[in-house]
Amino acid sequence: CERTIKELKEKLKRAHHNTHSEIEHIKYKLIMERHEREKEQADSSAMIKELQRLITDERRTKESLEQQIKELKNHTANRTQTKILEAELEIANNKLRQAEAAVKETPPVLLSLQSEMASLKKQHRVAIHEERKRAAAAEQQAKILEMAHEARVAGLESRLAELSQTVGGYDRLRQQDQNAIQKLKEQLADIHRNQAKENNSKNDLETPDDIAREIKDLYNKLLNICNEKNCEFKLDEFLASINLKAADKDTEKYEMLEQEFEDYKQQMAAKLESVNDTRMENKKTDKTTELNLARTYSKNLEERIRILNKEASTRENELKSKLEQLTQQIQEERIRFDRILSQKETEFRSKVGALEHQILRQRERSLALLEEKDQEITTLKSSFKVILGKHENFAASTEKSDDKKPLEPNVDFVTSLLTVDSPPMLHYAQELARKDIQ
Repeated sequence: CERTIKELKEKLKRAHHNTHSEIEHIKYKLIMERHEREKEQADSSAMIKELQRLITDERRTKESLEQQIKELKNHTANRTQTKILEAELEIANNKLRQAEAAVKETPPVLLSLQSEMASLKKQHRVAIHEERKRAAAAEQQAKILEMAHEARVAGLESRLAELSQTVGGYDRLRQQDQNAIQKLKEQLADIHRNQAKENNSKNDLETPDDIAREIKDLYNKLLNICNEKNCEFKLDEFLASINLKAADKDTEKYEMLEQEFEDYKQQMAAKLESVNDTRMENKKTDKTTELNLARTYSKNLEERIRILNKEASTRENELKSKLEQLTQQIQEERIRFDRILSQKETEFRSKVGALEHQILRQRERSLALLEEKDQEITTLKSSFKVILGKHENFAASTEKSDDKKPLEPNVDFVTSLLTVDSPPMLHYAQELARKDIQ
């Protein structure tokens, strides 16, 4: 029973240690996952900073374009060219504002991803809290089971000690009873021997010669005692008191005394034998009753020990089954958590990949837009050079022509504006030129 209890204690300790190690492992995985999420968030922040840097570069490009336009305004005196440049600048500003708004606008995918990340973090926090609660409940239940088992073991040990003391007491009582029975047997044997000796002595003293011989011996002993110094016993007075001088009377008196002595001895022997028989029967009855009670109590104790052992084995099986159930539940929770974690990691990675792809596409569009603006600026510069050349020729020809001919260079100016690659901007410039001509 003690070995089983020790094994149960060791199993409980191992189960507690395994549960604690699994909880630490789950905590470690959650910490690592949180670090990965923070790292990925830092990467997203870095990408956002990169986009902001691109916006800043575009602003700088815009400022440089504005500076170039200002320089062109300073170098050119023609109001038409200035208006065209202003129209170009306004259109470029509109497109740049649209590009900045597109860049600044948070993509819906990023918003959904951020919301999903927040919900995932919340779910992870809830899962961690639930797992901690379950681990605490499992630890508390294990402690309660261990305390109950220790109390049960202590009770069993105390009961076993009581049973051992009781059995030891009954063993001592049984040994004492055996010793008492042995002593009684010895006393009975002594009584039988004394009775046999008395019977033998009685048979020996039945003859008058023997009685006379014994009286003579007793008389000689009295004489020897009286002859000793400092003896206060007076033999003559004693003989006179018992009237030993008359032989017939003495003999008759002696016979009467002897008969009385024999009667008394027989009565005492009969009484002693009856008393001894009664005592022996009573003792045998008492010992038999006590022995039966002791045997009954011993059987009851053995039955209780058997029941307690059975209860201990049943409790051990229950504890084992509960421990297996707890271990299985922890294993299932760990597997489910790992599966959910892997699914969330896969989803998060796919969403991060989609976001990166979208950011790359946005960057490519921004670069393409910048390149398109550069091309438009180059085209405008070349167009402005052509227009300036035509305008100079037009100014020279106006001095030699009449009042109706100035409309032709303006028509050429409008047609030259129509040949530019950006139709909306040139159409706006054309309208401005028509207003100036009117």
